[in-house]
Amino acid sequence: MSQSRRRRALGAGVVSVGMVAAVAITTAPAMGAPQYTRIDQSSIDGDDSTYWHTQWKDTVAPTPHWFVIKLADKAVDLARVDLTPRQSSNGSGRVHEYKLFAVNTPQCTKDSFGTASPVTSGQFDGLVANKAQVRSIVLDNPVKATCAKVQYDSSWGGASGSADTSPTEQGASLAEFNA
Repeated sequence: MSQSRRRRALGAGVVSVGMVAAVAITTAPAMGAPQYTRIDQSSIDGDDSTYWHTQWKDTVAPTPHWFVIKLADKAVDLARVDLTPRQSSNGSGRVHEYKLFAVNTPQCTKDSFGTASPVTSGQFDGLVANKAQVRSIVLDNPVKATCAKVQYDSSWGGASGSADTSPTEQGASLAEFNA
């Protein structure tokens, strides 16, 4: 499989990346800790060697970068999102600062989020040793949603920084999205 077959170039904007997932929450009887159950993953390619990437050649699209995912036709309890970074690089494009938005609407487009506030935000480290690690966004309280939007406000560059930390960059990439 060629890299260009599955690679998607995009600037700041919406993309339906064909990776759709949602989560159902149940409570473990003994511990009371949530158990996360993925809904049907058949529309996800499940191949972490394929990825999307923002525009990087000739002109670099500035941050923020974002994508919209339709989770389900009927609202689900969204409680966790897993982001698998692109595996075929030196760590370029990994999410650093992020925002997660969730809405319950029949249409799942860039306009679906209107003036919605993020349900959570945060940041991930840029440690070179963690460049291939799945990053999990866990909500304190599940939200009912049919659509999710993940926004990269900044991203980590490749491993060309110090021995321990990557430099920041404008590009963004992602191998897999699961929720």
